[in-house]
Amino acid sequence: MAKIIIAIHGLGNKPAESVLKSWWKKSIQEGLRSIGYPNYFLKFELVYWADILYKNPLQPDIKDRKDPAFVDEPYRPANHAGKRKPGPIFKKIVGKLQKKLNSALVDENMSIKYSPVVDLIFQHFFRELGLYYSAEMIPYRGESLLAKEAIRQELSAVLKKYQRHQILLIAHSMGTIIAFDVLSLKNPECIIDTLVTMGSPLGMPVIQSKILAERQITKNRLQIPDNISHDWYNFFDPDDNVSNEPILRDKFLENKKAVQIKDIKICNDYEFEGERNPHKSFGYLRAPEVALVIHEFLNRDRSQFAIRVSNFINKMLSVILKK
Repeated sequence: MAKIIIAIHGLGNKPAESVLKSWWKKSIQEGLRSIGYPNYFLKFELVYWADILYKNPLQPDIKDRKDPAFVDEPYRPANHAGKRKPGPIFKKIVGKLQKKLNSALVDENMSIKYSPVVDLIFQHFFRELGLYYSAEMIPYRGESLLAKEAIRQELSAVLKKYQRHQILLIAHSMGTIIAFDVLSLKNPECIIDTLVTMGSPLGMPVIQSKILAERQITKNRLQIPDNISHDWYNFFDPDDNVSNEPILRDKFLENKKAVQIKDIKICNDYEFEGERNPHKSFGYLRAPEVALVIHEFLNRDRSQFAIRVSNFINKMLSVILKK
């Protein structure tokens, strides 16, 4: 069975689809090279949904930081000249405040105490999440749909297209919410070999309560979708405030295939012009721990001879391309 990596991005406006897809693929290849297994033959598909909520994409060529189309965090190869440092202490303090906010807004039964307050917080600080969980209708492919339905359809269509493939699904940030919703609500028939979540807010009580409410579930624990057949890896950086409740294993029941979540702490090394962002997708994608999961997926069930030939060709290409 042919293998494919399908990815879905997270919050915020993005560069054009072709640019973002290229940056994600470069990040993955950078990670594979870092563990000694370069791969130039990745079958890769990016689910791009930023254009549903934003009319114009960001432009990498714009230099004016005040321009709304300026890309403030473009892809850049990792800079490991210096020692990796943890994020500043104030980010840790913010994380603790967010946890207290979560507990103040959600009761022990995972029900939201002050729904209007939560909705205002989403709309003000996380525009995309606010729209995703709102009743607002938006134009989508000639019809009017709820924002969450329009966004889910983008991932659903790609999964259906490749349902005869062995799929590694990589989701970042808000993309992890979309992936969970699509797997459990829209595409239960599409088998996902491995799910990788990065910088996920799925552990936040306010997010869990929203998911439970939509499904009208009274119990306070969600279940891993049964169509995940092999593994669910959840990667987090301790300084990533979007995933301020990073451990997911205790919040999701195993599925019928006995799949459980493997929470893995990493160091997200993304920085641009001296500013570190431990939530950035590029830093997650090239982390050695993520690269090992991708490498294992691509080589599982292949013969040792095929693996040796593929590794030899890819390493020769690495030497040639460096010249």
